[in-house]
Amino acid sequence: ARRVMPGVGRQSGKQRRGDVSEDDNGSMRVLSLYIAPLFLLGVSIFFVVLSFTTPVPQATDFSEVRGHLASYHIYSSPGGRYPKTIVVLEEGHRFWTAALDQGGAANVLKKRGVEVRTYVLPHSTKVPIDGAVKSYGLWVNGRQVESLEAEIASETLILRVGLPALAIFLLALGVYIHLKSRGKYTG
Repeated sequence: ARRVMPGVGRQSGKQRRGDVSEDDNGSMRVLSLYIAPLFLLGVSIFFVVLSFTTPVPQATDFSEVRGHLASYHIYSSPGGRYPKTIVVLEEGHRFWTAALDQGGAANVLKKRGVEVRTYVLPHSTKVPIDGAVKSYGLWVNGRQVESLEAEIASETLILRVGLPALAIFLLALGVYIHLKSRGKYTG
């Protein structure tokens, strides 16, 4: 008859779980000390490069779009955030604007056939929303709803200030994660 001695030739459940826990700690150590901070550093560098290499359109880069209102509707992304007003003109143009929310669109675009004027970038790389291109500035029946210059300034602010600020935040977060992990795993 064969005798089996406890713990010989086979690991107990506690030992196996302990090894897995040590592997998990080693993985978390590498992730929090090196991978996460380096990833955040890379994303930060990308945002800074993007913010200073992306050209800001000038007023002369735009083409005027003018026509008569055929219809409009409010487009909301999944989750309902950041609604856009999509305007369709009788002349066939289709564009979106963030200058009007649902209430503003109902007040300003209440009658079919009103004259609408806006500007678009002819060679825009922005992805159309629901088949409509991004527009800048908006005039309805000769009244300014939002100026072209105001929209350009808003985009410039986001590009030249917002992205670098986000990059600085992500960089600081990466340093914080690294320092906190270094203190945890070495001290």
